Amino acid sequence: MTRKTNDQDGHEESSNPTQPKSNSIDDVAEEATQATDHVDAPRSMYSPRSMYSPRSMYSPRSMYSPRSMYSPRSMYSPRTNEYSAQASSVSRSSLLTSGTTQDPVSFLEWSIGRPLRIAHLNAALIPAGIEYWLASLARYADPERLQFLRSVIVTDWVDPRQVSRMGMPIEVGGRESVMQAARDCDILFVSDPGPVSHDVCRWLQESPPPISIFIAHGDAEYTRDRLSKIGPVIDHIIAVTEHVRREVCDGWPVSVVLNGVDPHRLVKTRPRSVSRDALGFSQDDFVVGFVGRLSEEKNPQLVIDAVARLPRHCKALLVGYGVMRDFILEHGMKLLPGRFVLAEGDGDLGDLYSAMDAFVMPSRFEGYGLVAMEAMMAGVPVVGTPYGMVSDLIVDGVNGMVVDPNAESIAAAIEKLQRFPRFRRAMIEAGHELAERVGYASDMARNYEQLLQKLWFDRGGTR
Repeated sequence: MTRKTNDQDGHEESSNPTQPKSNSIDDVAEEATQATDHVDAPRSMYSPRSMYSPRSMYSPRSMYSPRSMYSPRSMYSPRTNEYSAQASSVSRSSLLTSGTTQDPVSFLEWSIGRPLRIAHLNAALIPAGIEYWLASLARYADPERLQFLRSVIVTDWVDPRQVSRMGMPIEVGGRESVMQAARDCDILFVSDPGPVSHDVCRWLQESPPPISIFIAHGDAEYTRDRLSKIGPVIDHIIAVTEHVRREVCDGWPVSVVLNGVDPHRLVKTRPRSVSRDALGFSQDDFVVGFVGRLSEEKNPQLVIDAVARLPRHCKALLVGYGVMRDFILEHGMKLLPGRFVLAEGDGDLGDLYSAMDAFVMPSRFEGYGLVAMEAMMAGVPVVGTPYGMVSDLIVDGVNGMVVDPNAESIAAAIEKLQRFPRFRRAMIEAGHELAERVGYASDMARNYEQLLQKLWFDRGGTR
């Protein structure tokens, strides 16, 4: 069903991003060039670096410290594959490369004769990108091909709310837990060993799994640091974007498998107008959204700084939690009194995305940036900094807007989207087409299955 709303210029605008429009890209681009690149608004006097000093990508506050194995009643059903019908066309939907070749692998029948047993190792269990990647992979993988034994968490940075979302047992432990997981599995995924990376390397040298794969989720120095410490026991790397492969994985055997969106996270439960009313936004407001961890590398304060440069009907909706939460509240009250909302989201994002008119991913560095793909799948135009999937997949001015990580550039992009509705509609349509083509977690799962089968046979195919 297609609903219609009024855009900021009073024109009737379809809320269905896939509905064909009569405007060509050339017409829209010509309109967009009229936009002013300068936005008159007061420059922030705040110095965010003086307000907080996070030294970790994790927040130990409010964390749980269990010491036993969890066997949660999962909110997900790993044996359900609602999107298996798309598997026949998966080769058009994902980038999967081995080494430096750019040719997609051929999609083969499963020839192993049993599921490959997968264990996972990470430093934390929090509502963040690694956890959403693993939960989506477990949910959409064919259980006759991949069996997820458990995820071992090697610190006490555990949010208990995340346990039931993972679709597999969660074990918090150290040496014995890691070594037992390595003995039980066929393939060990290592996402981030965190502060015990050297110890994990030593434990896996004592009890090596048949195949160990480092999942390169990020493009920053901490990913290089983890890889340098765990490297002696790693057989292969999976990078989540080509950007990460270039930045982090030089000299390693590496494949690129794009992350994917679990569309269950995007389900709407009410009309857009009701969602906006519930958040305190009027139908005439232009709502600029952010979803992500409130931490230094995600740059959430830039959304507030950018919106503060725009007219009063431009407002901010920030969804997330993290070590910067108190600072974001104070910063927002200082620069955007009555013009911003901070919500946690708790994993169900469809109604929040539907309330947005534009989405900003202002990260200083990024591995993939799943929230940008979620926004495009939800029909929200994306403004992003040139990292992760933005670097690989977004063509500036066509299916998104690529900006520098500063308030001036972000504000100018938002203003252009707000002032030129035909340009915005064309960008929504192109972004949605990209998300349909390369954005689904079900396609990601098919790619993992085929890559892991290839690696298993390259190893010799025995246990």
